[in-house]
Amino acid sequence: MGKQKITFWNLTTVILITLCYILLTLNSNRERLKSLTEREYFIGFFCTISEGLLYVLYLAVVEKINKKVDCYEMVMEMQLVMKVMATALATVRMVFLYGFWNLKKEANLVFDKGERIYWVLIGETTGPFLANVSKFELLDLHNSSLQKGVT
Repeated sequence: MGKQKITFWNLTTVILITLCYILLTLNSNRERLKSLTEREYFIGFFCTISEGLLYVLYLAVVEKINKKVDCYEMVMEMQLVMKVMATALATVRMVFLYGFWNLKKEANLVFDKGERIYWVLIGETTGPFLANVSKFELLDLHNSSLQKGVT
């Protein structure tokens, strides 16, 4: 779907990265929680791999859609709708599955540096993550706009 051609080096890189993930998964007994079963751990591993594959598909589909869109406003509207819906769905899930309350419990019971440091780390990782995501979205928007002649 995307412009990237499958070459020997691209394929080798994907295979090596996947093998590294598998080796890390199989050799991480000392890093697991005591209450986590093997089945739950491997479900989490395969969900992480699946999420990566779905994200690649998402990027290819967005690239295809942006090539067909003629105006800047439409691209911005699509990006806004996607981000608002993702935020709304994640928030609803966190509310119904008690995710927000589990964060406080995790800060007190699991994280060994204290609750204050836990919240500082959450803030320090969330800010740069959001900045990085918005940077890539703006680059994608800029590239698609330039390709269409809209500046």
